[in-house]
Amino acid sequence: MINKKSILKDKSFAFALLAIKTYKHLTTNKKEFIIAKQLLRSGTSIGANIREAQNAESKADFIHKLAISQKECDELRYVDGLIGLYVDRFSQCETKRSVTMFGSHQQSFNPSQLINTNL
Repeated sequence: MINKKSILKDKSFAFALLAIKTYKHLTTNKKEFIIAKQLLRSGTSIGANIREAQNAESKADFIHKLAISQKECDELRYVDGLIGLYVDRFSQCETKRSVTMFGSHQQSFNPSQLINTNL
């Protein structure tokens, strides 16, 4: 079997690394732990669910896993808003840039469009 390059997998991995970096910044420099922990959970969950979707047991399971990733993206936008209001707007530009990696595609994202008919 040939390993195909996955844009979603690559971007979600890069985003998870950025979420970890942002978490470290929030906890170390801003002493913010509650919102930072939620950012870490949502930011790393996106990629985890995308990877789970690759091992889906059915088309419905595949769609479900990607839909969970989409919900995590939405939750991350909410957390970003809290960070912007609560934590001194320190990471607004960095976090907005990161969320845009997924957010610009999120509005038109439909997991059922990604179904591999060979599943």
